[in-house]
Amino acid sequence: MTSRVKLAIVGVTAVMSFMAIAPVTAGATSYHHNTWDSHKKWDHKKDKAGSNIVETALAVNKDTGEFSTLIAAVSCTNLINRLQNEHRDFTVFAPTDAAFAKLGLNAGNVCASFDKHALTNILKYHVTRGEKDAAEVLSRKKLWMLNGDKAVISGATIDGQNIIQTDVKANNGIIHVIDGVMLP
Repeated sequence: MTSRVKLAIVGVTAVMSFMAIAPVTAGATSYHHNTWDSHKKWDHKKDKAGSNIVETALAVNKDTGEFSTLIAAVSCTNLINRLQNEHRDFTVFAPTDAAFAKLGLNAGNVCASFDKHALTNILKYHVTRGEKDAAEVLSRKKLWMLNGDKAVISGATIDGQNIIQTDVKANNGIIHVIDGVMLP
């Protein structure tokens, strides 16, 4: 693993520490008291809402290992600095490692599988401006994403991907976990 990917993983792990979660559907994983109550546990004892999106993601990944591919992908682009910006709020729809695996992607091959522009476009399709909690997301039919495209909301899905965890808070936005990678 290159030092660039390691640095990105450290940054993304910190981003995932904002996990105050509410289920979206009856089939969604139950989240309560900052705990990811599934086969992998996320249980931070302190409120880490002071962490930005990247720091929160990195912290969650450290505890669960669920965002290694996303972290590697973000590290291959120039999005880390943008997502760490504490003067802008974002909503991130974060695919799990299993979501990337459905496409044959993992932390070791995601950067080589796309040119930088294409990977940046895919990742920007997972981010929208402003902090939109689950209630706001589910009340909409479409969201304008950072890449300029609209993602369709239908029930507890975005662009056909299930929203499996919601309202993971950071000091510059919010993360919702999804079970698939959205392709623009």
